[in-house]
Amino acid sequence: MNRRFVFATLVLGLLAFVSTTQPIRAHSYLSSLPVGTVIHSMLIPEQMTTFGRGVWVLMDGREVPGSDYETATGNARVPDARGLFLRSHNAGRSAYSGNPDGDLRPGATQSDQVGVHTHPFIIGGERYAYNTPGFGPKESSNQSGMWTFQWRQITASIGEYGGNETRPRAMTLYTYIKINE
Repeated sequence: MNRRFVFATLVLGLLAFVSTTQPIRAHSYLSSLPVGTVIHSMLIPEQMTTFGRGVWVLMDGREVPGSDYETATGNARVPDARGLFLRSHNAGRSAYSGNPDGDLRPGATQSDQVGVHTHPFIIGGERYAYNTPGFGPKESSNQSGMWTFQWRQITASIGEYGGNETRPRAMTLYTYIKINE
C-alpha cells in the first residue's frame, strides 16, 4: 500500500476521533461542577443546551421550580445577571478593602454609583477649593504679610464629560448557572 495513503488515513482517523471526543470531555467537566456554579461562555444559549446537556441555563431571572438549584438554595428563580458586572462576595473581608456595602447575599444587585470626589479649579489666578456647590474659600495676603481667608460666592460650571455609565474595560460573555445534576 502507498505510505502516503496510510499516513493520510491515520491522520484523518485521529482527527475524527478527537473531534468526536471533544463534547464528551466538555460534558464530563461541566457535569462535575456543583449545582449553583456560575460560568461565562462564548456559546449562545442553544449551543450551551447541547454541550451542557440541559442542566445549564442562562442567568436571566427565569423560574426553575423543582430543580436541584431550588432544593439547594431555596430559590425557585435564578438571578438575572444580564448586562451586569459580577462582584465577588466579601466572605468576611472588610468593607474597607472589599465591597463597601458589606456581605450582600449572593444574587443581590447594586445600583450604579460614582465615588465621592472633588474638582478643584482656578478662577482669575486665585486659588479656590471646591467644597460644596456654590461656595469656596478665597485665600489672600494683606500688606502686613498676614494671611486672611474670605468666603466669596462662587458661580462655576464644570462641563459634562463621559458616557452614560462608569465602568471598567469590559468584555461581553453569556453567564450560565448550573441548576441540575
